[in-house]
Amino acid sequence: MLDAYENIPFHEIQAWCWFNKIYVVQKPTKRGYKKDGHPVKLIVDVDGRKKYGKQEYKQNAKELYEKIEELYRAYYGAYT
Repeated sequence: MLDAYENIPFHEIQAWCWFNKIYVVQKPTKRGYKKDGHPVKLIVDVDGRKKYGKQEYKQNAKELYEKIEELYRAYYGAYT
């Protein structure tokens, strides 16, 4: 399913999602300061309805950004 959208630049997919009120938000699991940041969980907000992720990701990790891109591409594919 995602292969069909691989040739579309990510920034265009993300802009389409934002225009259609689809957001992927990072939420730290704890408050306060930590040198490399606390782990985060992802929240997908579709027009005010929120879906909370269960998996934790290290802040600023490549794996986190790949997952965010994967989610935006999946929602783009589901709604177009």
